[in-house]
Amino acid sequence: MNEKVKALYDKLIQGVEDVFLSERYLEFLKFSLNFRNYSFENTILIFLQNPNATYVAGYKTWEKLGRHIRKGEKGIAIFAPLFKKSKEIDKETGEEVELSKLNGFRIVYVFDISQTEGKDIPSIVTHLSGDNSIELYNKLLELSPVPVSFDNLPVGKNGYYDLITQEIVISNKLTGNQRTKTLLHEVVHSFVEKETLKDDNDRRRAEIIAEGTTFVVANYFDLDTSDYSFGYLAGWSENPKEIIKWGSEIQKTANFIIDKLNKIEIKLVS
Repeated sequence: MNEKVKALYDKLIQGVEDVFLSERYLEFLKFSLNFRNYSFENTILIFLQNPNATYVAGYKTWEKLGRHIRKGEKGIAIFAPLFKKSKEIDKETGEEVELSKLNGFRIVYVFDISQTEGKDIPSIVTHLSGDNSIELYNKLLELSPVPVSFDNLPVGKNGYYDLITQEIVISNKLTGNQRTKTLLHEVVHSFVEKETLKDDNDRRRAEIIAEGTTFVVANYFDLDTSDYSFGYLAGWSENPKEIIKWGSEIQKTANFIIDKLNKIEIKLVS
């Protein structure tokens, strides 16, 4: 890793601390909805350099779209992989094949659409319209990989996922958006928890991933859980540097669930 790349990565680590030790955590998660095709690390870098960015691309891409970078605009630095080609003998066929292996990273620059001018382009991000909480709730019932039931749970306990019995239980006292949000949180647990949590660190990691993913997915479908999620996450977070890894899992899990939900069609009866 060259010095320039190392300096940028160090800036990334510092930025993560700043983001996850404040309300900027939720601000970043909402921001990341616009950058689902970027790595967690590059999304952080874009956020740190231009928190108002909505769609970024390189110079040549903007040219192809009929837009050009305004004079004097400063690029947003991100990481791009470097690949090295090599030739090896395939063990099965005995033939020589050309392989491309990751050989480090370099810095490239992208620009937000606000830094460009030219042809209009289609809307970049679309959200579901209508009563999304009801539609999302029904989609989650269909998506859940385990049965969902409702019970008279103790006050303060909204729901839980039981790994042993393979079921989700939601408090029958919940209605509306809180019921949808709770179901989403437990559905996330059912996808990411494959074995019993060993200790408090495991539990903390699981809860941060589950609620972070819940926030991203819910906001994608226009259900804002900010007031609830921030307090929940603040209660579980300890070491912000660990969230570099957890943040990547949040992004990956959220993308997986969003893609699954988008494929489910629900017919609502009026």
